[in-house]
Amino acid sequence: MNIDIRLATPEDLPQITSLNKKLFLHESHYDQTYNSNWPESATGQKYFRDSIKKGIVLVSHKTETPNEIIAYLCGNWDNYSFRLPNPIFEIENMYVSKDFQKQGLGTLLIKKLQKRLLSKNIKRIRVSTIIKNKAAQSFYKKLSFQEHELTFEKSL
Repeated sequence: MNIDIRLATPEDLPQITSLNKKLFLHESHYDQTYNSNWPESATGQKYFRDSIKKGIVLVSHKTETPNEIIAYLCGNWDNYSFRLPNPIFEIENMYVSKDFQKQGLGTLLIKKLQKRLLSKNIKRIRVSTIIKNKAAQSFYKKLSFQEHELTFEKSL
């Protein structure tokens, strides 16, 4: 299978929205606070439109079907003045369609992201995953991500 990874365009928004909804439905198995309607909401659409405009959304498709997106990665960078080096890129959303999981596509997305970030002099990536999602944790560890923070939440 030949795969291409490119920057997302505004025309990709409906497919990115659909993949993000699948991600949220998957994540809701671990955390019921995920709002599976968010990707289609005005806020969700604005988030992706703005991210696409900034050039921080990557999409993947088979070479022979360039209009069918099978995976995406989206994030943002921020300057954390208390952290060095700055800025730090945070992967906020990443999803690979079920039929294409476990075939190295997620790894290709991360590697493409790393090249893009280095070209912009961004030298640090962070990502959060739900603590019960052991598959995601294993994936990131395989790519040399290291545990760095532990986040706590409390319902009131």
